[in-house]
Amino acid sequence: MPIARYWVVNTRGNEVTEEMAKTWKDNFLEFALQNGCLRGALAADGERVIAVSVWPDLETMNAVIESDHYNVIGDAVSAS
Repeated sequence: MPIARYWVVNTRGNEVTEEMAKTWKDNFLEFALQNGCLRGALAADGERVIAVSVWPDLETMNAVIESDHYNVIGDAVSAS
């Protein structure tokens, strides 16, 4: 049964730009899709950013989020 992971970040009033969304897509989503993620989406409102990724199972998701490369791309996404 597929599993979804939600990541919610408060924007603290900062506008979410196209560049920020592109950074997420180019870094995290691309890596995730290459490593078993079924699909992902990003949404934002005036208060938060919500990222969703859907995985075939918990083991596949954990292998990605526990990888060394995930830490590297997480830094790039956070910096944006």
